Amino acid sequence: MRFAIKALTCALLLPAAVPATAQDYGPMKEINGLTGPANPKGFAVETLHTINLGDEFPAVADANGLQFRARFVTLQPGGIVLIHSHAGRPATTYIISGEVNEYRSDTEGSILRQAGEATMDVGGISQWWENTSDEIVTMFVGDVVAADSPSDG
Repeated sequence: MRFAIKALTCALLLPAAVPATAQDYGPMKEINGLTGPANPKGFAVETLHTINLGDEFPAVADANGLQFRARFVTLQPGGIVLIHSHAGRPATTYIISGEVNEYRSDTEGSILRQAGEATMDVGGISQWWENTSDEIVTMFVGDVVAADSPSDG
């Protein structure tokens, strides 16, 4: 009888403890050993400034065509930043408000990031973000990208 009660209790509680499955995210994509959502959801990005690094560093030929980009990101409750790579695109993300789960190719499982924390995204890692809270998450992202890079990740 005890076993039956424990089994029933586990069966009722287990769905809350198990992370969402791939079908909850729509199409999935694999980058650098990490699988994540291929499409964003509840995600808005505002580019605040861009600086042409070729103009700032004329003696560095490789700086031509690169820019430093400063962006403000808003992630609604239930929102997702699609999976993306930081190969050739170093970045830092500062969590301004809220808390958000970050999934990275160099870490097992998710990392809960909270207001006041920053990440460093280098070395070609791939990542995606998910807001599982009831609060809007705001982040500042600074990255170095090719001048024609999309702003969806």
